[in-house]
Amino acid sequence: MRARAVVSLGSNTTRLLIVRDLPGGGVEQLEHGAIGTRLSEGLHGAGALTEAAEQRTLTAIETFVARAQALDAEIFAIATSAMRRAEGTEAFIRRVEAATSCALQILDGEREAAYSFGGAMSSAPRDGKRRGVLDVGGGSTEFAVGTDGALEAARSV
Repeated sequence: MRARAVVSLGSNTTRLLIVRDLPGGGVEQLEHGAIGTRLSEGLHGAGALTEAAEQRTLTAIETFVARAQALDAEIFAIATSAMRRAEGTEAFIRRVEAATSCALQILDGEREAAYSFGGAMSSAPRDGKRRGVLDVGGGSTEFAVGTDGALEAARSV
């Protein structure tokens, strides 16, 4: 089974996660990385990304894409709060998509919360207990709750 890589553009950190499916179910983490890129530097509420922040982020993306390609992983790219708030990002998005060879998905806050919950709960016990996940990020905070890994509610502020 081919490995999958996710490159995530956060407000302060660009991250990489590479996994592959296990024959009996579940996933194996092959690699995880994080590089502080401060994409939201100078972005207060809304506005434009700085060229320096874009370049730092693209350099991190290129590093992560090389690592994913070395493992023959299919690459996906997502972005969160900074890209939701930034204006005039069309050229940067094209540069990201050229570097990753895939479409950049800019997650809305509720989807970001749901993904955080899914990741955190993937190895949690299925014991009927209700659990919450709080994801404090650089540009937003997500909260999600559910039982036995099933999402019940998700919010982003």
